[in-house]
Amino acid sequence: MANLEVEKVIIWLLKLQAKTTSTSTSPESKVKEISSQTFLAPEHFAQLKQQIDDSSELFMLFGKINYHHLRRNSPSFKFFSFRPVVADNQMRHSSLHEATTIKLVIQTMKKLELIKERGGHVGDIAGGIEPNIRPTAELENYSRFPDATFAHSYAKHPGAVFEISCSQEWKAVEIIAWNLILGSRGDIATVLNIDYPEFNKGNFAKATISLWQAKFSNSGPDGRVTLGVCPKICQEEFRSSAGAVINGDKTLTLGLHDFVPRHIRDGVPNAIISFSYTELAEIAASAAAAHEGKNIVPAPEEDIEFDTTGMPGWLTRLDPEEMARQRQEKLDAQDED
Repeated sequence: MANLEVEKVIIWLLKLQAKTTSTSTSPESKVKEISSQTFLAPEHFAQLKQQIDDSSELFMLFGKINYHHLRRNSPSFKFFSFRPVVADNQMRHSSLHEATTIKLVIQTMKKLELIKERGGHVGDIAGGIEPNIRPTAELENYSRFPDATFAHSYAKHPGAVFEISCSQEWKAVEIIAWNLILGSRGDIATVLNIDYPEFNKGNFAKATISLWQAKFSNSGPDGRVTLGVCPKICQEEFRSSAGAVINGDKTLTLGLHDFVPRHIRDGVPNAIISFSYTELAEIAASAAAAHEGKNIVPAPEEDIEFDTTGMPGWLTRLDPEEMARQRQEKLDAQDED
């Protein structure tokens, strides 16, 4: 039964991949396909992962599986909801997305470097924080591929997560923020989002910022610590549709403590890390210019021949639709037996 359920999911993934890579499929139907889901009991997930990891063809098509762990009302039943990361990346990671992520990470690291140069305990903490672009955030009941994280070398989880949204619905980012903060038991103290709400309309200028932070309190009736999520900023505009700076007198203020779990930075003074909205607008403007190719110097045309000597044969034969058909035939043959 387990093998049958795993095989059905693999066939579903292959068919979905074939749809999203088909040149005859319209962008609208691609989006609809990518939002599709299928389900698998968690005890079968390890088998699915193992099959994909062991198959060069499947691993090339899917990479690492991005999954969300969900719980039904019945406490005895859990299931996984799958969205293939390859298809997801085709929609999410535009050059605007990539450029914004990289530029924001670079500016943040410059500010952390200034704190490191102060020395002392504050400098030591800042010096132990490293960025990571699109890592895997593995929590107890949730898995996510954030756009960027900042993690201290002694910490199990990152302290801060950056999420850039272009075609993604902002509401989905809000859900991600809550899941990350609560799922890490507050180790992830900060989730920062820059959203391009008019991206799907072809406007790459308008940009907003949102910020969620962990909130600890001792308000429990038995004195236990309570963890909540505090939305500090909600879709506040800092760049208009015409590319003008909005709210230029405002500042995004974070602290060193927002990048490090409590048990590591307890007793260490906080230090301010701030971004003016004008600075954020400059990051967005530069990213938009990169996305539209305004700052790209074209390379001269060259007549290049490709040498495929030594290329594994299966690389030239990756046809997810045909692979799905063959696997379905084998499955149908088993049913007839």
